[in-house]
Amino acid sequence: MTAPPAGTGATAVPFYGLDARFGAEADQIREALAAALRSPQPILGPRVLELEEAVRRRTGARHAVGVASGTGALLVGLAALGVGPGTEVVVPAFSYHSPASCALHLGATVRLVDVDEATATVDPEQLGGALGERTRAVVAVHLFSVMADMTAVRQAMRGHGAALVEDSAVALGMRRDGRPAGLGGDLGIYSFHPVKLLAGAGDAGMVVTNDERLGRLARMLRNHGQDGRQRFVHHLVGFNCRMDEVVAEFLSHRLRGLDAAIARRARIAAAYGQALAGLHPALRLPPEVGYERTFYTYVIRSARRDELRAFLAGRGVETRVYYPHPLHLQPAFAGLGEPRGAFPRAEAWSREALGLPLYPELSDEQVEATIHAVLAFHR
Repeated sequence: MTAPPAGTGATAVPFYGLDARFGAEADQIREALAAALRSPQPILGPRVLELEEAVRRRTGARHAVGVASGTGALLVGLAALGVGPGTEVVVPAFSYHSPASCALHLGATVRLVDVDEATATVDPEQLGGALGERTRAVVAVHLFSVMADMTAVRQAMRGHGAALVEDSAVALGMRRDGRPAGLGGDLGIYSFHPVKLLAGAGDAGMVVTNDERLGRLARMLRNHGQDGRQRFVHHLVGFNCRMDEVVAEFLSHRLRGLDAAIARRARIAAAYGQALAGLHPALRLPPEVGYERTFYTYVIRSARRDELRAFLAGRGVETRVYYPHPLHLQPAFAGLGEPRGAFPRAEAWSREALGLPLYPELSDEQVEATIHAVLAFHR
């Protein structure tokens, strides 16, 4: 893939391209819906069990627990770890809001730490000052196409007794230090939202763990605290966070093609990297890594991010800002009391990060149009 010559017409490049992503599989979605409606158990039925088994086989996890969303997986997982009033949860300041919001929903206190300058994932060197006697869990979040250094995070947590949660919402298929994403902590989660790597026809997620007790608790907590054997007997105060059969059936279909989708994403990312590398330092590309990675989004950094975004929009290329505010500057988390300037790396990422379109159904022409537009801005 190379950039087209100057003067070619702009190609519409949607950021998510959901029409392309799901239009070709409308028949499979209808079939999944019809099969689920015929099932005597439309929620947490045999198709959910089949998907859980498929994820266990793929990742090597002893327990895979299907839930209604990635955020639901975090909520269930943190609850299984005993997060609640009187406890603290440590979360990176640059992230989607779910790790912090789930901790707050459970009544815990959130402690933020700054992120690594190059990767935007939690900086292990920042953890020491955030860990204390009340710390129940640390959430390490994998972002975009980069995994947090789980080994270094574990070392930084040594002696504190806190659990490590691996937010692998966008990282299914990655592997670092010999471990699949999701299995580097006490408990991991995946998201199967329609725009994620394994994209569902509706929202869904999964908790994975090798801990027998955590697996059992997660299974109960997702289903109103029931044990799955006797209905209407509630052993725990749980949640309605159950995966339905329609989503599970379609996800099993999608899982069979996941490796091909990951490979296509890698080719697109390689095309971006090869064409845009010469723009450094004005444009910073995703860092090179020495482990198996998957590309959920292709996030670049630019000091002129907003100008670049407006220029690309004028060329028909849709982009996304990840994320417009770090967590401590989000209105919802004003109660944390952290001032502007408290987490300078997170704030820098929020000012500069921009996601380019990247999904398997993106055509070569659309990739080239995106490259050409970015190069044109920097001429």
